[in-house]
Amino acid sequence: MYDDELVAVLSDFFHADGTSLATPRPDAHHWLPVPLINGRGQFDCNSTHEEVRWCSPVERAEFLVTQGRKYRIRLIGAMSRVGFKFSISHHSLRVVSRQGLELEPFQTNEVALFPGDRYDVIVEASQPIAEYKIRVQITGCDACEPDGTNKQPNYGYISWAAFRYQGAIKMSASEFRLSQTDEQGNPLQSTTYSDHRIAPARGSAPPPSTRTWTLNLTSERFWVENDVAPHRRWFFNGREFSGMMTQTPLLYRVLRGEKFSATEDLLFTANDGEVIDIIFNAQHNQDHPMHLHGYKFWVLGTGKGNYNGDTQFLNLRDPPHIDTINVEGNSWLYLRFVADNPGVWIMHCHLDFHHKEEMAVGFIVAPEKLRSTATLAHVPMCDTYAQLTQKYGFSRDEEPEAGSESNGALGFTAIAFVIVGLFLIGATAGVLFWKQQLETRKRQQQDAEIQPVSDDKRTNDDVVLPTFDEM
Repeated sequence: MYDDELVAVLSDFFHADGTSLATPRPDAHHWLPVPLINGRGQFDCNSTHEEVRWCSPVERAEFLVTQGRKYRIRLIGAMSRVGFKFSISHHSLRVVSRQGLELEPFQTNEVALFPGDRYDVIVEASQPIAEYKIRVQITGCDACEPDGTNKQPNYGYISWAAFRYQGAIKMSASEFRLSQTDEQGNPLQSTTYSDHRIAPARGSAPPPSTRTWTLNLTSERFWVENDVAPHRRWFFNGREFSGMMTQTPLLYRVLRGEKFSATEDLLFTANDGEVIDIIFNAQHNQDHPMHLHGYKFWVLGTGKGNYNGDTQFLNLRDPPHIDTINVEGNSWLYLRFVADNPGVWIMHCHLDFHHKEEMAVGFIVAPEKLRSTATLAHVPMCDTYAQLTQKYGFSRDEEPEAGSESNGALGFTAIAFVIVGLFLIGATAGVLFWKQQLETRKRQQQDAEIQPVSDDKRTNDDVVLPTFDEM
């Protein structure tokens, strides 16, 4: 089917550090990164913008191919903030896989990826020997109206890499920048995040649902003193998730028997083997790529507005089975998964800024089975975890009392270490004290021996030390 493999890691680079980026700014440029292809991109290092740092000339990324051969290019969406579109000038892309799921192949000339997304495409090097352009462009909708109109049309930054045939003369940077090989001949026809052509090669019907949870996504802006632009917080069903960075990790708290509320904590408890439906209603104008840890889910359908319960819009025959999917602004999304992997699993937005703001929900799967097969001793906690949560103010639960039954094996282990430590400290102090007492007694005896003795009290056993006058 193909002769060789290539890997293209697509990422975004901000000319600023995370602390600066976390501070809202009114200028859109502050938020927009440079697309990188295998760590390389294009940017004007002479820019006078205040955020430009870590900018130096580098060679463009290059993919060297041989005419007549077919290449499987593995596209990895490692972006933190935006989506990308990928294309190669004058070459068609045969889409064969998404997130490890083998697809019914289809042809396109551009593929759209959101953060966390992955595609495999087959490209045939069938053009005349030359150096062609790989084009990666920022895409997405950061402020879309319900009709899809983007109120913030500042997307579109582009970076290029070389798709160069063996035998082609390598162009200089200026020649490559001005070359016309990025002209497509045909208009770009990109895939969409929920493209109807994305169908499994060997699909099957998912099992019927046993439980349904609906998550209504909303947000609100708020101001922090001295900031020049507002912050934003995210809600599911009117609540903020608070379980991601607590003083004690969620898994520990579940293992020690704590109970949680889907309504208050956004922590949903499922029995072993239950078939769970998740319905997202995005009542907000921004896209959110949602990723579920520990599972893959079936994508049953999506559409504009809120889901109205009509099953005719759902694919119950052969839906895609993946782990990350985009919840489009002002739209609904219907997912299904089988809760057969006991644990505490998070489902979060794959935009790093939103993940940091705890835009997430959690699933506690088969807690009784989990507690019967795992103990706290099986999941030792990093020594610095508590220090970090305290430093950044994320402590929202109470520490378990030392020695309480709920601490399990880890609690007894900690107590044992404390007892042993106290014993060693006490023993060391005792030895030092005993040694000091011996030295004190010895000095006292020596002092007593050198006291002057009168002549009439001297015996043959007395040792008289000479005085300075006698020496």
